[in-house]
Amino acid sequence: MHKIKTILVTGYLGAGKTTLMTSLLSNDFFRDRKNAVLVNEFGSLPIDGALIPKGKHSVIEIASGSIFCVCVKTELLKDLEKIAREIKPEFLLIEATGVAEPRDISSLFQTDFLRESYGQFAVITVVDCMNYPKLSGILPALKMQVKAADLIILNKTDLAEKQSVETLECEIREINPGAEVAKTVMARFDLDPEKLFPIHQTSKSEKDFMLCEQAPKNTFSCEFRSDAELDRIKFYRILDEHRNDILRGKGLADFGNGKFFVEVINGVVSSRPGQNIIFNSGYKCLMSFVLRNIQGEKFREKLLEAEK
Repeated sequence: MHKIKTILVTGYLGAGKTTLMTSLLSNDFFRDRKNAVLVNEFGSLPIDGALIPKGKHSVIEIASGSIFCVCVKTELLKDLEKIAREIKPEFLLIEATGVAEPRDISSLFQTDFLRESYGQFAVITVVDCMNYPKLSGILPALKMQVKAADLIILNKTDLAEKQSVETLECEIREINPGAEVAKTVMARFDLDPEKLFPIHQTSKSEKDFMLCEQAPKNTFSCEFRSDAELDRIKFYRILDEHRNDILRGKGLADFGNGKFFVEVINGVVSSRPGQNIIFNSGYKCLMSFVLRNIQGEKFREKLLEAEK
């Protein structure tokens, strides 16, 4: 029986996971094979799923929790079984939410059918060279993501100083000396799966695996939907005022001159034309945020002040 090979892509918010997924799916190796993509959204909006390029692959989304939390366990197992029974891909690529603390991925396959359907697995962790040094000391999930990896992508090396990248590489190798490390710009990486998968020939026992009971402490999601155009200046001012509260933000915003894809990564805001990103929602503005120390409803009320 053909067994599905699984690649889990993890990494903190804004590190470049979706960009890496796009790069992998355009890779000659994957482009010629039947693939499925499972995207784990921390909020309820299908932002990351809309960013995955269209192709032969099937895209399935799990929302409102980490793939390693009990809050989505039932949905996750159901989707894994559906993928195995109906799609029957050669490869399953999973993009975990950025706040996930990865554990033993093999133990996600918790039924006889899933264990028979899924075979080799590997973990790729994307590390943001700009923000990892600032956040790793206060956010345990970052180091757990590095420890779990078979392959570590040091991304955004073009934005960081050469010496700081070299220092970070040394730190990463100390945390996980057995993983391969690659330096990238825009997460462009020519993956050779034949070298990645032989790392895992056996699975750990299920007693080594434990699902988290809840989302990370003081971390909240916020979905902002609006039928109105936004005042760009007011909107950006609100984002700046709360730059220390926003861990991640992304989505479409209409400022009256077309829709723009707006991103917030650790307080830094960027935007680009977003006409080619389709959410099929009917809203002029649709954004998802991961926040700390501020409730989602309170932040959404602030964003409403930017409506024209």
